[in-house]
Amino acid sequence: MVRPPPRGRNCYAAAVDLRRRVDEAFAATVAGALDGRELPAPLAPRLSPAVRETLVGAAELCGGECPEVLLDYYTRRMPALWVDQMTAPDPAARLLWRPLDPARLPGLAAALDGLAAALPTLARPLSDRPTLASLYAPTLFGGATPLLGALPSERALIDADLAGGADPDAVIDHRLGGNLVHELCHGRPLDLEAPPPPWMLLESAAVFLGALARPAHIFPERNGEAVPGVSLFVLVGQGLARLAGRDAVLGLLTGGDLPPRLAAPLAVAGWQHWLARRCAPFVIDALDAVAWLKLAALAPAVPDGRPLDLAPRLPSLLDHAVRRPWRELPWWSDEPDTADLEMLATGVDALFQVNRLAPTYQTHPDELPGGGFTLDVEACELRAEPRAHGVFAEPARWVLPPPLARRLHQHGARRIRVETTRAQRALAIQALAEQALANRPLAAETVLSWTSSR
Repeated sequence: MVRPPPRGRNCYAAAVDLRRRVDEAFAATVAGALDGRELPAPLAPRLSPAVRETLVGAAELCGGECPEVLLDYYTRRMPALWVDQMTAPDPAARLLWRPLDPARLPGLAAALDGLAAALPTLARPLSDRPTLASLYAPTLFGGATPLLGALPSERALIDADLAGGADPDAVIDHRLGGNLVHELCHGRPLDLEAPPPPWMLLESAAVFLGALARPAHIFPERNGEAVPGVSLFVLVGQGLARLAGRDAVLGLLTGGDLPPRLAAPLAVAGWQHWLARRCAPFVIDALDAVAWLKLAALAPAVPDGRPLDLAPRLPSLLDHAVRRPWRELPWWSDEPDTADLEMLATGVDALFQVNRLAPTYQTHPDELPGGGFTLDVEACELRAEPRAHGVFAEPARWVLPPPLARRLHQHGARRIRVETTRAQRALAIQALAEQALANRPLAAETVLSWTSSR
């Protein structure tokens, strides 16, 4: 157990000592996994300062002991898997070192172009680092955590593809490109001596950026091409962009922060969330997306002080926010803008997917159960029926931007049933937007239907 001295005396020295011991534990794992071997260039083992400072903060909150669940995950399990992935001889692992040809990787090339357009500072041309491994190496997690999409069970699936005669470049583009771009979206490690913004916000910003770069890497057009199970993070990232501006949200990935009125309560909520769950950040955190977005929309004032000090003293900010009706939040009274319409379109797209074990954890495009979804105006919610074959985030749901809900409510609508297919969803999005923006009476219960397969 890594244990710093109690807070209050020699706090700075205690934090320095804890950082040193965390780094030593990480280095020992890497050395043991390598067992005398050398890592291929340009790899360099490195625990991100953002991760290390999270461990320091968690230790302070937990009475001076760095929680074993975090130590095990970040200084043992993940670096051991990273070394294995980067040095394994199987064909799937060797794809990480295959020279990349943009002409043969249309999905990855399009995503890199999209990333360069959305946030140029994070884009990396293939000419600079011409393999997946070298592109991944300098990213936030690239020196300590295995690349998603190439974990052992996923490599077994890739090995089967390759053994069956699949083109290696097509396999990279299909199964690895989206995961690689996601890591690029997280940016490079930053020198920190304090905890970063909540990981929920960092993940939401990165996934939102990934959706801007290439939507199919989050909302897939074909089975297995997306980063699995992350779409609800887009809800938080896109919602924060509506409330604070896109530049502020994407700036989280390069060392910035949100405006203080948002940053303070969200930072407190991040540590309260940790205290309630006490585990490493995982995809399961996305299930709290609505609560995080409501808290950002509410933006309650918190006392002055460090989030680490305030978190255990204040009632749960997320619980407080999630209980508040959308109609009581300032966002409800705003006039609709283009960001609200973009959120509506994203929400409808998000309903047309399912998370499955097929045989690894994947996100697939999918039709709606029962042939449609429901818009609950007062709850500001889009919701589909649960899918029997789904393994996470069922039933599918999204937030209807409150200004659009208010307009529909003012004109009489309470519940809208939308019957449509994936092929026709753009028509449904357009009709919903027109109904929200039009100045005409609406029935309390309405059915809109586009079910043609053409």
